[in-house]
Amino acid sequence: MSAEEAGSCSNPAATAFAATNASATELNAVREAHQTACDAIEMPDFEHWDVEFHHRVFACCRNDFLKEIHNLMRAIRNQSPWFEMKKRSFSEERRQAYCDEH
Repeated sequence: MSAEEAGSCSNPAATAFAATNASATELNAVREAHQTACDAIEMPDFEHWDVEFHHRVFACCRNDFLKEIHNLMRAIRNQSPWFEMKKRSFSEERRQAYCDEH
């Protein structure tokens, strides 16, 4: 299973748990990170806020197993090969697709 496939499996569950377990303040913080990511034009800014968006979702999901999966994903995303792959594939269309997907 690739890192992206693991995210595809864990993100919906974390989102569902966050939607039912997060406070209004936490949900607003998730929205803020999402909006900031969507407003970012440059890839490093977008990637930073996309990572922060996911971190905030997983932080308020209240599920330790999912949070551990997320911590592993963060470790992978912080490695240079991941960033270089994302940089090569980044485009306005892809950024917009990510924003629409979230």
